[in-house]
Amino acid sequence: GGWMARRFSRGDLRRVFSAEHTGLLQRDQREALELRFKAKDPRPWYENLLSATPTLEMGVDIGDLSSVLLCSVPPNQASYLQRIGRAGRHDGNAFTATLADGASPHDLYFFADTDEMLQGEVVPPGIFLKAAEVLRRQMFAFCLDDWVGSGIPDTALPDKTQDALNARDSLDQTRFPYTFLEYILAHEERLLSGFMALLGADLDDRVAGRLRGFLQGNDEDDALRLRLSKLLEELARERKTHRDRGVAIRKQIKALKARPQDEASRDEIDHLERERQKALELVKEINQRELLNTLTDAGMIPNYAFPEAGVELKSLLWRKKGSDDPQGSTTYLSLPAERYERPAQSALSEFAPENVFYANQRRVEIDQINVGLSSLETWRMCPTCQHMENLEIHADSHASCPRCGDPMWANISQQRQLLRFRQAIANSNDAEVRIDDSAEDREPKFYVRQMLADFEIKDIREAYRLAAPDLPFGFEFIERVVFRDVNFGEPTKPGESYAVAGQQRPRPGFKLCRHCGQIQRAPRNVRERELVQFHAFDCEKRGSDDPENIIDCLYLYREFSSEALRILVPYTRSGVDEASVQSFMAAIRIGLRKRFGGKVDHLRMLTQEEKGQDGAANRQYVLLYDSVPGGTGYLHELLANEAQALVELLRLALAHLCACSCNADPEKDGCYRCVYQYRLGRAMALVSRDRARLLLEQLVENLGQLERVASVADIYINPNFDSELEARFIESLRRLSGVGGLPFVKLVQDIVQGKSGYLLEVGEQRYWVEPQVDLGANEGIKAACRPDFVLWPTQSKSPRRPIAIFCDGWAHHQASTREDAHKRSALVASGRFWVWSLTWEDVQAAMDGTLETSLADCLEPMCCNEIGALPPALGSLLDDQLWTRHAVAVLLQWLGKPPGEGGDQHAGRLARHAGATAFRMIPHPQSALLEEARKQLLSFWNGLDHLACEHPARSVPCGNVNDPSLRLRYLWPGELANLSVAIPVSPGFVLFDDAPLHDEPERHLVWRRWLWLFNIFQTLPGFLLATQEGLEAVDH
Repeated sequence: GGWMARRFSRGDLRRVFSAEHTGLLQRDQREALELRFKAKDPRPWYENLLSATPTLEMGVDIGDLSSVLLCSVPPNQASYLQRIGRAGRHDGNAFTATLADGASPHDLYFFADTDEMLQGEVVPPGIFLKAAEVLRRQMFAFCLDDWVGSGIPDTALPDKTQDALNARDSLDQTRFPYTFLEYILAHEERLLSGFMALLGADLDDRVAGRLRGFLQGNDEDDALRLRLSKLLEELARERKTHRDRGVAIRKQIKALKARPQDEASRDEIDHLERERQKALELVKEINQRELLNTLTDAGMIPNYAFPEAGVELKSLLWRKKGSDDPQGSTTYLSLPAERYERPAQSALSEFAPENVFYANQRRVEIDQINVGLSSLETWRMCPTCQHMENLEIHADSHASCPRCGDPMWANISQQRQLLRFRQAIANSNDAEVRIDDSAEDREPKFYVRQMLADFEIKDIREAYRLAAPDLPFGFEFIERVVFRDVNFGEPTKPGESYAVAGQQRPRPGFKLCRHCGQIQRAPRNVRERELVQFHAFDCEKRGSDDPENIIDCLYLYREFSSEALRILVPYTRSGVDEASVQSFMAAIRIGLRKRFGGKVDHLRMLTQEEKGQDGAANRQYVLLYDSVPGGTGYLHELLANEAQALVELLRLALAHLCACSCNADPEKDGCYRCVYQYRLGRAMALVSRDRARLLLEQLVENLGQLERVASVADIYINPNFDSELEARFIESLRRLSGVGGLPFVKLVQDIVQGKSGYLLEVGEQRYWVEPQVDLGANEGIKAACRPDFVLWPTQSKSPRRPIAIFCDGWAHHQASTREDAHKRSALVASGRFWVWSLTWEDVQAAMDGTLETSLADCLEPMCCNEIGALPPALGSLLDDQLWTRHAVAVLLQWLGKPPGEGGDQHAGRLARHAGATAFRMIPHPQSALLEEARKQLLSFWNGLDHLACEHPARSVPCGNVNDPSLRLRYLWPGELANLSVAIPVSPGFVLFDDAPLHDEPERHLVWRRWLWLFNIFQTLPGFLLATQEGLEAVDH
């Protein structure tokens, strides 16, 4: 056998004793574990396998470590080197292996290119000397050090939290915290100037103002003394809650014991005693906390793990008494309470109701939320923008959103109950939650979460825009943005679906008791099925089935304030779609790394969409925000010297993209040296180096035209930019893949005729998508034109004509209707191309994933006959979907059909459908309008004697006569009624005349109908697109 087989057959096998090594372990537990693991003379039961989180990166000394197995690819090269660097320190020899997750784009990238991880660049971390929240904590620590250094007794600063809380409860002014608070007040100016002196050149007026506010207090910040007092007051209140609960339970037990005893009452006493012990353990846990740990966890002194105050999980465990345990009246024994703290960002999901948390060799389920630490709040959330208001503070008096004006603000569905998440509780039987081999994998839960960023106009300090009219772009610095990260519950659970900040999502929330916080979950056994509600044993509503006890839909949230840079995503020639937004964000990350020269992971991004005003297009923003509460000053620095620092950032990003070595590999459109990053996750598939470079190239060449404005919200964006429409058309094809019976679509970038294009697969049919194609005399076309795209069948001998796609925005095309009609008619008349016109509304409907068109009701008024009046042979040719679906959907229907033998059979079906529709416009012999219709139709054709096209021998004039602005005219050939005979060439027009139209919205609607009709009627031989002006000028 091989090496591995020989190793197992001949080597000495050892039993595996595993343990977890994580930051969740208490220090004494972790240190004892490390001592056992690296012992020179280990006992047989000592641990020899550690399952570790990235705590291994923190320089932990675990001695003679010979092997490291990484279960996933680390985020970056620095993390990889730190983790594998734990091994081989004894003699330089080590075995390291890394497993790649097949579902992770990040892992698969480095699996394919291992050298990039092994030899990649190690980026140093950044240092934030202007971070408001960091400085607040450093200042508190500075004051504490100064006080301790002033010669206080050793006992003045207590070791345990209990002493500080007892002093606070008794208002003993001779003990901490009062002695410390008095010291700060007496030496305030000296402490402030001393701390400022430490910052040196990094101290500016803005930072100095914030520091004074931190120490002395102002409208935005509590003074350090008040923050400490509030912290201890809150903790003392929590301790008192647990004590009072213990006393109340003891009284319940005493009352039960006074009654006659039976099995049920003894069981209830047992449960209540267990609850009392749990309450006492919670009091003990608070009392025994190290005071400095309490101050660290609350964000009073520096915490290098996470900058905002965390959320804690109290794990309350019990077990049945064993023979060695002291015997008493109860059969259960409460174990010491375990306390875990996670950053609020992670805890909002990890500690959410019914989630399972793994720590200390246990898997505990969160079954209770502490509703006593935060009050329940009623909020109103805007369905369109990111504004939300706490109705406990603000009067609910607005009929519409005070930020964006949406009248749906006042809808009852937008009013919800929220709880600021501070503490979760897991009540568990220790024997049932021990981790074993019953499950191979952990099953993560997924939640509907939204980060909502809200700010007031007065907090915008500086804003700039590009003066270039064809390139809407700008940015603004917002000094204070309130971020609210809301967990709306599990999307798979039943609940109402409604919109918040433009996102329509199911938002079932969490169901729990409003008094004790017990989660109301689905029953799991017979006993639970008998219960209508779940309550804690000491809950005042236990045994009650009153629906008022339960909050049916509660959302959990966290909140912090920081600074942000709001950037309007540039509307460039490549348009704005999701790929553009993600690529632009990746380019900004590159610029941040280059500009600040290190890791800037605290600067994060989220996207915002804002509804356009007065007909303007919706605007896409990237909100670059500082995740350190209060901000670090980095973003404000970017706007120094009239925003030249940000201009430099964009130029550095472009230079890096152009110089990246992955440009030499035709298979790559980015790498981890440029646009890729671990935190992108599944969005990595949307990130394109070439797209980012194109965006920056168009921006950088115009950055000399920056000018100040009040806000980027004032930048007008034309709703019909053709460049954006073209990009959205490509994306709309993907969005309709498989929708409503349409064929599945696959679209990949490729090289077409020597330039960037796409390979399009619609069902089993394949096409090259070539953008911006010049067509003219060489292709047999009398009027030269440049379609936005041409769809070429990949089979050179395909009977299907190429289709020229025109993406038309009303703003650019309302003045060129005559020219557009002449060029498109020439394309169709050549017999070598079809044309397909798409408007903004068509593409938007496709982007929304719908198939219906808003024009469907416009066809019926043009017809003189009912469908039932059609001859049976013609009635069978009508396809209702062709007139009820928008142009993108009908195009995909066509592209997905095989052309067939001897010509494009689907084009033939479209022609018969158009012919049947035109027949409905032949005036009925008994119609009162017959004579007037005949006059109009004969008058039209008599004025077109110059047409080269001959009239079929058996033809009837047809067309609508009730709309002078949009007229369809056709000499309907009798051969159309015979499916076995080819359709002869016969003149026909879809005619647009805007002279009678004085209202622009009406002209816009008629123009859309004009293009919509010609998409189908062009398939009738001899049909042309025309304007009244073009006919009079003999364009055709």
